Amino acid sequence: MKKQYLLIPGFPPVSEYYKEWAAEIEAKYSDVCVEYADTDLFFSKKLNYVEYNEIAIKHYENVILKLFSTGPVTIIGHSTGGYFALRLLERNKQKIEKIVLICPYIGNSTMNFFKYAVVTYWIDRFLPLSQSVSLFINLFKKYFKYLNELSLREINVYFRFGFKQNTYFNKTKFNTKPFEGGHDKIIFYYVKDDTWCPESTIELLKSLSCQSRELPISHGFILNKNERAIMAQEIFGANIDNHDN
Repeated sequence: MKKQYLLIPGFPPVSEYYKEWAAEIEAKYSDVCVEYADTDLFFSKKLNYVEYNEIAIKHYENVILKLFSTGPVTIIGHSTGGYFALRLLERNKQKIEKIVLICPYIGNSTMNFFKYAVVTYWIDRFLPLSQSVSLFINLFKKYFKYLNELSLREINVYFRFGFKQNTYFNKTKFNTKPFEGGHDKIIFYYVKDDTWCPESTIELLKSLSCQSRELPISHGFILNKNERAIMAQEIFGANIDNHDN
């Protein structure tokens, strides 16, 4: 029987690249099955940042129940997907065999952009985000080239969720207590000079993980086929169950 994995994307989740990676993994490693956790959801602007976050976690819990009812699953979480992987492990220990964190974002970004996330959150409560995004869409696509793969509707959804999630992180410190003392189900990969997963996050997650390793890739490895291959080799080239302290 093939080993089951659930891939939770980062922000914004450009599904084309994640699905390509899942297909590459299954083509090379015949003993695994990788499911992609689709995040194309509708979030009402009336919901506050706590309600947004809870809806996303419930969504991933439903995905686990739907796809993996026959046994435990290993979750691979990239960037913000790493945050959700940790929360899912906290709430669904029996259903999860392991979680693999790839450059996880848990709210400690060093990017100045996120200092204004709370302001953007309140703007979104009273002004149409779609209109605002439309005005700056070319600027966004210039600096975030992966957005060229997304429709305006998708960008609206992902940016709205991103702003509210970062408002959540600005106001709610990530609770590490359930994982303190090390956790035999957490595997952690990180890279140098990562503004999304900075040194403070790296040191914290090293103390909470059963195994951690620095890799020669970028935070946005999912956009690069060669870097995807390096990451896949690290995870699937060796028996993931044999990772230890």
